[in-house]
Amino acid sequence: MANPYRIPPTAFAGNPHHSSPGRWFRFVCSPSVFFTAPTERGGMKSTRKGMRDGELYKDTYERMNCTECEQTLKKKNDPDKIYSVRICPDCGREWKELR
Repeated sequence: MANPYRIPPTAFAGNPHHSSPGRWFRFVCSPSVFFTAPTERGGMKSTRKGMRDGELYKDTYERMNCTECEQTLKKKNDPDKIYSVRICPDCGREWKELR
């Protein structure tokens, strides 16, 4: 397909003198960022990921339940955070849920 705007392909390449491609490659492809589990980085799982992994399920009233305990999750809101924390009252496991 022809380029209708007649922009040369080198216009999107950037200035090669400002940064080396090796530095960007190391930044983007760092194995410590992509191959670390979320619990090892210090964070907690989201409710969506918990549902995908089979740790949570929704009952007939669309309430979130823990698969191990079959208890309805309690919600803890922190006004300074953009997410709320869902906590299982029996086992104490936590998941974050975006508001």
